[in-house]
Order: sequence, then structure tokens, then C-alpha cells
Amino acid sequence: MVTVTSRSEEQDVPPCTGCEAIAMELSAYFDNELDAAETAQVKQHLEHCAVCRKKLEGMQRLRDGFAQLAMHRVAPRRSILQGLLRLLTRTN
Repeated sequence: MVTVTSRSEEQDVPPCTGCEAIAMELSAYFDNELDAAETAQVKQHLEHCAVCRKKLEGMQRLRDGFAQLAMHRVAPRRSILQGLLRLLTRTN
């Protein structure tokens, strides 16, 4: 998990000029796919940009949510499976 500390907790901050360049790298940063220099550049940007921090936090929440779903798999109800089987085997 990536942890970024912020210097301020401002809400609704407009994007800064470096956001466009960082936006392409944010996903790679989140997935630990950047080299050391690129990682340092993104970290520096995140220290000053609340908008990109929020995007990163959103990625973290999404990943955490998917992990929770994977841990709590629920089998579909039998009636749903039977209905699908009828649709698949029905001849027109």
C-alpha cells in the first residue's frame, strides 16, 4: 500500500499545472511500476497537490474494496443459476 502524507488537508483544491504530467504516472506509481527518479517526482507532486492525493486515495479505496469482495465470495442463489441454465438451453 502506498502512503502519502500531506502538508495540508484542503478540500476542493483546483488542479495545479503539474497534474497533467503526473496523471499518466499515477497509476504506475500506485502499482509500484516506476523507477526511483519517477517515484520521487510523483511523491514530490503528491506532497503539494490535494487533487492528485485524492485520486490516489480513490485508487486505494477501490483496490481495498475489491480485496474485500474477493475475501467474501458469495455463491449465486440456486434460482438465479437455474434461470440462467433455462435461458442457455432454451431452443427458439
